[in-house]
Amino acid sequence: MNIFIDNNQYFRKDLPNLKTGDKVEVITKIFDNVNNKFRIIHFKGIITSQKQKKTISYNFSVLKESNKIVINCLFSYNSPNIIKIEKLGHIPKVRRAKLNYLVRKLYSKKYNE
Repeated sequence: MNIFIDNNQYFRKDLPNLKTGDKVEVITKIFDNVNNKFRIIHFKGIITSQKQKKTISYNFSVLKESNKIVINCLFSYNSPNIIKIEKLGHIPKVRRAKLNYLVRKLYSKKYNE
């Protein structure tokens, strides 16, 4: 017996289209077990990769540098915990689908200083 499940109801239509190399600010909510409240977190960075773009499990990776520490965070695009995604700009001349060279560039800059 085949049961057809309509996944279209789970897709987010209120978020912008993203490309590799976009500078974004992802605003998410995370539940804090200590205070039993939701905390709102702002994460600004550059999108370095995207996976399974037109499916329900669409993920994108955001890279940021904070106090000479490189942070790479993976977000699920269709997650209900994402409040908002704001596009802040774009890196010029992006010719790759995955910008792993940015990670190496930031790490080498950190260790050479």
